[in-house]
This record gives sequence, structure tokens and C-alpha cells, in this order.
Amino acid sequence: MHEQDKQRLEQQLNVKTFIDLMFHKIDPKNLGHDGECFVNKTVQLVFDAYLEGLRPNPARVLGQQLYAEIKTSSKYASQIGWMRHGKDYPFPVRFEADPSGYIVKGGVGGCYRMEDVDLLFKSDESYHRIN
Repeated sequence: MHEQDKQRLEQQLNVKTFIDLMFHKIDPKNLGHDGECFVNKTVQLVFDAYLEGLRPNPARVLGQQLYAEIKTSSKYASQIGWMRHGKDYPFPVRFEADPSGYIVKGGVGGCYRMEDVDLLFKSDESYHRIN
């Protein structure tokens, strides 16, 4: 596959994921995409910010992708219900240093502490708990 094809597929995946995440937050008639950008300029700005939040891009992770579920005992447990309505739960994560301890990056909230999530990996379409 050529790099240009990979970039196009990655862009399509990002647009689809963004629309899935924003479907209940942004009026669906404002989510029109013409193949290059969102027709609504404000939605395009929100999408650009969303893309910035993906760097480094989890879609380009080499090797095993890690996933997380929010623990029911976490102060973020209220996010579980509405995250399950989307297709990305458990959600893909990556790790970054954070002086506040929010080293797990990903999901709708954007960042979590290790004590807030259970880590998983996916094999043969099923998730397996790590911790």
C-alpha cells in the first residue's frame, strides 16, 4: 500500500471516529463532510483540534495496541455509560509522562490515572485484562 493510500485511509478512519464520537454532541446536520473537510467551519475547527489530540496517532501504533476500561470505582465511572454507546469501548490508549499522574492517554476524557482504568489487550476479537 502506498503512503498516500495509507494517509487517505487514516483520514477516513479519523473522520468516521470523530463523527461517531460527536453524533450526540453536535447536530448531525452540521456533520456533513465533503471528502476533504467538514462543510461547517466550526465543526472543521473542532475536528482539527481532535486530530491534534491524536498525536502521536494511535492508529499508527506498531505492535500490540493496548486498551482501557474505566473502573466502576473511579471518579470517572459516569463516563462508562455514554462511552459504551460509541463503538470504541474499551478504548485504545497510549502512555505519556504527566506530572499530575494522568499518564494514560485516550478515550473521551483524554487522560486518566492508572488507578482509574483496567488495561486490556485484544486477541481474536476479544479483550483480555492485563492488570
